Amino acid sequence: MSIDESLSEILDVEPISSFDEFGKEVIIYTAGPPPAPLPPQTAEEKITEDAELARQNIKGLLVKGGEALNSLINISSENQHPRSFEVVATMLKTLSEINHDLLDTHKTKRDLIKAEPSLPMTGNTTIHAEKAIFFGSTAELSARLKAQQESDANGHTDIPQ
Repeated sequence: MSIDESLSEILDVEPISSFDEFGKEVIIYTAGPPPAPLPPQTAEEKITEDAELARQNIKGLLVKGGEALNSLINISSENQHPRSFEVVATMLKTLSEINHDLLDTHKTKRDLIKAEPSLPMTGNTTIHAEKAIFFGSTAELSARLKAQQESDANGHTDIPQ
């Protein structure tokens, strides 16, 4: 297999041979069409992906910390120095905190997924707001307030939109 063929296979490109103005053969590599863009992720998919990444990172820290702890225990048992045992105790505390962080990622993920607001806005949905902004002219606002006062006086609760 030639170098050109190897490069074409590795880089997933197609070689095209051409000749320059001096008659020398020149090989041009062209790539195929770009891959299709991924569909946009939903908020739940993003939360799940991020939580999984955090979980993998924390598990990696636990594995490395466990290896470091074993080494520290060996060193401190050989050394018999009080400071080395203090370092081992600190490492144990740190690893237990990382374990709690791992469990907290599950709780946080669950809370974030549940916290997604899903208010159906169909039918006669009433929303109570203490402060609101009206976008329109003062004439439209006056007409709307007048219509509301009349409907309240007549016992109707429908306000024209």
